[in-house]
Amino acid sequence: MITQCKYCNANIMFVKMVSGKSMPVDFKPIKKIVKDPDEHVYAICDCYTSHFETCPYGGDGSLRPIISSTATFNDTQRED
Repeated sequence: MITQCKYCNANIMFVKMVSGKSMPVDFKPIKKIVKDPDEHVYAICDCYTSHFETCPYGGDGSLRPIISSTATFNDTQRED
C-alpha cells in the first residue's frame, strides 16, 4: 500500500522485516547486482532504500538534513 511521508510528502510503503517490525521504504526500488556468497550466482534485484536514509527531515520532522550511509534491504516483503 502506497502512502506519503508526513514530513516530506514522498511516496513510501512499509515492508515487514525479518524481526516482524515494519519499516518505511522509498516507493521506487533501485536495481542492484547481488552475488550469492557461497555460489557463483549473480542476480539483479529490486532493492528498497530505508526512507529514514532519504527523508530530508530524517523522519522526525526536524529541519536539519540527516547525513548517514545508505541502507538497502533486499530480503524484505511488501505489506499489502
